[in-house]
Amino acid sequence: MCPRAFGNVSAAFFDVAAADLAWARGAQELLRSSALAQRRLCGERGTPLTFRYDGAARIDRSVASLDDARVMRPAFRLCVESRRPAFSAPDGLPAHAIEESPDCPRSLAGAGGAAPRAR
Repeated sequence: MCPRAFGNVSAAFFDVAAADLAWARGAQELLRSSALAQRRLCGERGTPLTFRYDGAARIDRSVASLDDARVMRPAFRLCVESRRPAFSAPDGLPAHAIEESPDCPRSLAGAGGAAPRAR
């Protein structure tokens, strides 16, 4: 889902407690992107800003939407089952499937679904 939402082969996120996320400026639009989650988009340009599983205490914020993304450093890779080999270089970071995300299994169970599979 993220590659389609971002129009790219991958997307970088960091997560924060949803209660701690505050917006400094601009309007956002909430998009129900699936039966499991919602995304917040920039109300002016449509840039993807967040991803949040329903009921999750944490929210994923897109790194590229930050004013200064250079301060971010990746700690691991998630959703590696949908990785595109031609665009993936070994970097030594821990790699995890979506099922290993703490919020994914709970959301899938609530929606009666199964984890996405690689294409």
